Amino acid sequence: AIEAARSAEPARVTAALSTIEDCSPIAKAVPGGCIKFDKTGLNTNAFPLMVQWKGVAPVTVYPPEVAKSAPVVAK
Repeated sequence: AIEAARSAEPARVTAALSTIEDCSPIAKAVPGGCIKFDKTGLNTNAFPLMVQWKGVAPVTVYPPEVAKSAPVVAK
């Protein structure tokens, strides 16, 4: 974004961010699979995840559309 803005001035960088949309393989690591920023600088495709440790690995348990396993609920 700094390169696109040709400046480190926050307002120009924020404006440049809003022109960026990336769905490359590296962006697939972000919830939502793509990176697209709005005029405030927030990624509009991202969403929160809930992860629990199961054994020795973290596993996504929420939201259901991306969960790899059901959550373990304390009794």
